[in-house]
Amino acid sequence: DLARALPLAPAAIAPFLLALVLVGAAFATGGTGSAFGQGPDPAQAAALMAFVLRDLAVITLFRFGPRPQRGDLGAVVALALLYAVGGIVGSVISPGTGQALFVPLSISPWASLASGLAQAAIAWALAWRRIKAPEVR
Repeated sequence: DLARALPLAPAAIAPFLLALVLVGAAFATGGTGSAFGQGPDPAQAAALMAFVLRDLAVITLFRFGPRPQRGDLGAVVALALLYAVGGIVGSVISPGTGQALFVPLSISPWASLASGLAQAAIAWALAWRRIKAPEVR
């Protein structure tokens, strides 16, 4: 039901899509275009977008839960745990690259990108399952 779903959707989706287009443009130009002679690292920008995509999925997952009005607090707690606990686990695995698996870091942008996309896929699959599930009362 699109009329019921749109008010519950995260407001950050439209700016995210614009940022995604800009990251695509950075990849297309090879990251050159900065006034300072050095452009942004497209891999780092894509990794950041992958984690934003994951974060939007987590927010959506909680927003379409049994109590959507209380979904924001649950999403904030879940995201804090993902970043904090993930960062700690990553630093135990490997101080640089291990952390990049759970937090988008410039130390290893390709690892951050791959991990962010994998986490986003899992989170969106869970959110999609919740959205499609019949409401149980």
